Amino acid sequence: MGRFVQVAVMVGLLSAGTAWGQKKTNTTQVMMQQKLAAAQTLMGSLVSKDYATIEKQARQLRDISKASTWHKKNQSEFMAEAQSFQFAADALYQSAVAKDLGGVSLGFVRTVMSCMMCHNYVRDGQKKP
Repeated sequence: MGRFVQVAVMVGLLSAGTAWGQKKTNTTQVMMQQKLAAAQTLMGSLVSKDYATIEKQARQLRDISKASTWHKKNQSEFMAEAQSFQFAADALYQSAVAKDLGGVSLGFVRTVMSCMMCHNYVRDGQKKP
C-alpha cells in the first residue's frame, strides 16, 4: 500500500487546483490545502499507528467537507460525492477510535478513492458511464 497510496493521495489532492480552475475562491483554495495537509499527516500517522492523530485528521477532513461555504449547492452529484467522502472519513475515524489497523487502512484508501472520484467529477463536469 505504502508508496502507491502516498502517490495517489498527492496526485489526487494536488489536482484540486486544476479541477476548480478559475472559479476557485480563496476559501476553497484554503480548504483544499487543509485537506491535503490532513491527508499527508494521515499517511504518516497510519504507518506509525498513531491513532490519536488519525482520529484528529479524520475529523478535520470530515468537518472541512461539511463546511457549506464551498459546496456547489446546485449540483446533486457533487453533494453525493461530498457525502461519500464524509462517510469514508467517518469510517476512518471510527476505526481509529477502535484502534483497528485494518479498518484504518481501508478507511484511508476509501477516503483517497472518494477524493479521486470527486476531483474527476469536478474536473470532467460529469461522471463517465
